[in-house]
Formats: sequence, C-alpha cells, structure tokens
Amino acid sequence: MKSANLSERYEHIQAWARDFALPILAAYEVSVDDKYAGVKSFGKLVQNTDFTQKQDVIQMTEYNSDYWRALVEMSPGNQLIPVTKIMMHIANGEFDYVNPYLKIIHAFSDENTIPTYLLQELEWRMAYFNDDLNSKILKGIEYNDNSQYELAINQYNEILQEYPNSAWANYELYLSTYLSTIEKDTTKILDRTDWDQARIIIYTCNPCMKWM
Repeated sequence: MKSANLSERYEHIQAWARDFALPILAAYEVSVDDKYAGVKSFGKLVQNTDFTQKQDVIQMTEYNSDYWRALVEMSPGNQLIPVTKIMMHIANGEFDYVNPYLKIIHAFSDENTIPTYLLQELEWRMAYFNDDLNSKILKGIEYNDNSQYELAINQYNEILQEYPNSAWANYELYLSTYLSTIEKDTTKILDRTDWDQARIIIYTCNPCMKWM
C-alpha cells in the first residue's frame, strides 16, 4: 500500500473487501441460529453474490426487508450488518459513499468484535488512499486558483481515470470546466446546464455532498 499508486490502491482495497472481508462477515451471518432469519438470509445473499461484478448495493440493502430485519436482530454494539454493507460498497469501488459511515460508526460499536477489527483494517488502507487522492485534487485546485483551468481539468481527468467515484474530483472538474467556459465567453454565468448534469454524478458518488 505504501509504494502503490492511486489506481493500485483502489484495486487492492476493492479486492481485500471482496475476497477477505465479505467472506468472513457472510460466514458469521449464515452460521447464526435459525431464529435470526434476517441475519441468515442476508448472509446467504452476500455469499451468493459475485462482487467481481458491479452490484446494486442500495437495492440489496436499503430496499431489502431482510437487511432491516438483520439490523434489529443484532445485539447492541455488534455492527456485523452495517459493516457488511460498507464492505459491499467498497467491493463496488464506492469509497466516497462509505466515508460518512466511517465517521460515525465507531461511536456505536463494540470495539471487541470481528466487524470492528475489519473496520480498522479498512481504515488504515483508506488512509493511504485518501492521502494520495487528496494531494492530487489539491494540486488541481492550485491550478484552478491560478486560472490555469486546462491544467486543472487535465489533473482531475487523470484522477478520475484512476478513481472515477471521487465526488470531490468530479465537483472540481465541473468547476474548472465552468470557469474555463466563462473565461472563453462560451457560457453564461447563470447557465446551470453543466451543473445539472454534473451534480448527478457527484451526488451518486457521495449523497452527503448535497449538505456541504
């Protein structure tokens, strides 16, 4: 992780969640007593899903009654089900989507559990990734602040080739592109057309950006 580039870190973290974390979590879920039907059913779903392919994690969790039943079947502090959801998003490459979860989940977690251990394993990996990602985005912002819009746009496009699900990079790409067109007098200041397109991508990467 220390020597890897951004795309290699991205692929490593996805593979770790898919091939290590999710099988462990699902094994615990399917091994519970039959009276915990939600946990068992959700675990079977995870076990039988091919996370080498893009999955609709929202449909598998938030629109799945077994997921909600599994949540209430767990003892307080055991974040087995929420951590499984986090790892499903990570396996999908949706790192930005889980960042808000990671900021609050420890406040409600029993530290002496397998899910918490896996969260800690995820977090140190994500720290390397985010430090690299943020430094690259800040370089683009420096270009933007100096009105070097084409350099900024190229910087963000390079980032998004390595990690397409960055809400921040997608936002900065929109901003630099917008400012470039204003400078070239090819767009009106109050024209929201590009924003209406960009925000769909940005909010898909991280819905919490709506509140920022």
